[in-house]
Amino acid sequence: MDVPGWPLIFRGSAAVGAGLVTARRLQGPAFVRVLPDTWAARHLVPLGHADRCRAVFRWSGGRGVIAGWAAAELSGAPCAPAGAPVDVVLPVRARAPAGVRVRRDRLHPGEIGWCDGVRVTTPLRTAFDLARGRDETAAVVAVDALAFRHGFAPDLLLNFAVRYRGLRGVAGVPGVLGLADRRAMSPPETRLRLLLVRAGLPDLRSSTRCSTTPGAARCGSISPIPRRASASSTRAPTTPAPTGSCATPRG
Repeated sequence: MDVPGWPLIFRGSAAVGAGLVTARRLQGPAFVRVLPDTWAARHLVPLGHADRCRAVFRWSGGRGVIAGWAAAELSGAPCAPAGAPVDVVLPVRARAPAGVRVRRDRLHPGEIGWCDGVRVTTPLRTAFDLARGRDETAAVVAVDALAFRHGFAPDLLLNFAVRYRGLRGVAGVPGVLGLADRRAMSPPETRLRLLLVRAGLPDLRSSTRCSTTPGAARCGSISPIPRRASASSTRAPTTPAPTGSCATPRG
């Protein structure tokens, strides 16, 4: 009997039931309990982000879909606030352990993919979910990071706003998209742009690019773009392919 994740990150009861390990050895020095009935090989602890997601996926019994900030990070768009929990969408109610947030969102099959061995929401669905957050700055940071990494136009998220018009936070999505810029190369760049826009300065929409090469530090010229103009009308840069073994449809 195969046990998903064995012997790295796995369900303890499944491993014991399959005869792969005894309950006594499971409690020994080779393994560490990281979530209820979920164990990791000691050399993996403390878990990195991808392994945390794997652990939550194992804890869910393979039924969950990693979402939110965790899905963004896993897809190669580093933008999560420090200490953000791992969001997981489950079809049933479940008590979330520490560091995990359980959601029961409705997901279309085309909004689910695989990345690093776990089911995740696709980049577009992840961006839509994060665009609905209460913190507008964090929402714009997330949309910028995902759009840059995966090369999509932020305005595509309006399709989700129509499909899921009754969800919490959907009313704020158009405002977030009005501030988004898929050319932004990092969260600090997005935050600086928003700071300038909110101070009443022209929206430069990431037209400033700086080189930090020793002996060649310089910034390129800037040309203001009308404030809150749609970023989808500008050409996106060539973006690197996501890291890891991800197979996520665009939707």
